[in-house]
Amino acid sequence: MITAGARAYRPRYEMRPLVDMSWGERLALPFRLTAISIGAAWRASRTRRHEPQQRSIPRGRGLSYRRTRPPFPWLPLLSLTTIVAVLIGYGILLSQQNSARLAEEYLSIAEQRLAEVRASSDETVALERLDIASEAIDEVLASPEVTRTNSVLWTRYQELQREYERSLASVQRLTFFDDPIVLASHPLDTGRFSTVVVPAQLSGITDTTVLKGLRYVYALDAGIGNAQLYRIPRDGGEAETYLAPNQPVGTTVVGPLRAALWRIDQVVAIDSAPSGFGYYFRQAGGWNYSKLGASEIWNASERLDVEEYLGNLYLWGAQPGEILKYNSGRYGDAPDFWLQTGGAGDNDLTTVVDMAVDGSIYLLQPNGTILVFSEGQVVGTIAPQGLIPPISTVTRLVVTGPPAEGSIFLLEPLAERIIQLDKISGEMMQQIKIRPDDELRLNELTGLTVDDSGSRPMLYIINGGQIIRADLPPPPRSFFEEVDEPTP
Repeated sequence: MITAGARAYRPRYEMRPLVDMSWGERLALPFRLTAISIGAAWRASRTRRHEPQQRSIPRGRGLSYRRTRPPFPWLPLLSLTTIVAVLIGYGILLSQQNSARLAEEYLSIAEQRLAEVRASSDETVALERLDIASEAIDEVLASPEVTRTNSVLWTRYQELQREYERSLASVQRLTFFDDPIVLASHPLDTGRFSTVVVPAQLSGITDTTVLKGLRYVYALDAGIGNAQLYRIPRDGGEAETYLAPNQPVGTTVVGPLRAALWRIDQVVAIDSAPSGFGYYFRQAGGWNYSKLGASEIWNASERLDVEEYLGNLYLWGAQPGEILKYNSGRYGDAPDFWLQTGGAGDNDLTTVVDMAVDGSIYLLQPNGTILVFSEGQVVGTIAPQGLIPPISTVTRLVVTGPPAEGSIFLLEPLAERIIQLDKISGEMMQQIKIRPDDELRLNELTGLTVDDSGSRPMLYIINGGQIIRADLPPPPRSFFEEVDEPTP
């Protein structure tokens, strides 16, 4: 019951709408609310201080002896986690967008550098600009956005790389093998090949024995001590022993093999034995033997180079500074000394490293100089020019085509390149390498055979214990040459 004059309960401080407050009350409102909160907190602390402590309920009495804990704040934690995840994702998105933008800028810069190469006034300027373009392309490839999974940027990079290779080929005459394949590997882990023999693709052959021989390529071991001859399926496969030392052939036993070559329609081999050097050939499905005349006096401690032309055999390395010629069908007779007296002129033949024959005879010096002989006399010299970098040391020589046309190929192992020269003019046509990003290497380049009997020349390259097959790239054309405009 409410007594007279008494008022109903009302809070000490009443909150009025802002529209009913004066400007002074509005300004003082934050401080007033703060004071109210502090006072309420102080009164609450005094109340808790004077509350009697709860007695613990003995085990077995009441509902539970465990203390009641406040509920875990799952909702605030989930909200915080979501916010952090969103911020991280947004940061990653911004980083990716920034990387993609940088990659596009690098691509644009590299494309501009290549355009400057094309606008060069001479080869010296073009080479300097090529180096700058190469650095720009390396920066593009270093970008984490330029990968195969990013098809747009990867396509631009591939086109950029192709354009760079075209410019490189135009300035340095540098080309790369397309899709080289390993045709065979040496059966021994430490084994190495020295020679690969590739039969020409002959037509009109009906002899089954000859046809069977054309289905293989042949490889000779490196070294002198226990070298043997292998045959390998033409399309690739395992190398199987075809002729080996200590193998009986007729009345003789095969010695360490020193050379192998293709003669007319079959593979032949030459060994060294205490009684002299032997010539092995195929007959009636098996091996036959003939001793090379006067070979018992040879001292061929180094590489014996044997070449065939019109059935004749030419040997370098059997006699110091001399080419021996065995006439076709008369290998048992003593050979002729092919070089005439004074035929080499002032040229030093003691440093010759390889020989090739196509009617003329070519002797290779380590510095790349080629001496051309005809009828026992030196008739010309070919010195490769315009190579970047210049030749350091070449080791092998291959000549293709008839006497009046064709190419000369030189092997330079240290530079991992094959150099192609025009056989008539001696001008450098191209230098060929394997692309830097290819798994294959030419770091043990020891031999080469060129098969030009098909529609397109094919190279069979010896790289240590591997035989690599690749198409011969077409020689590039310098972009400084005028290009004929098509007739409308």
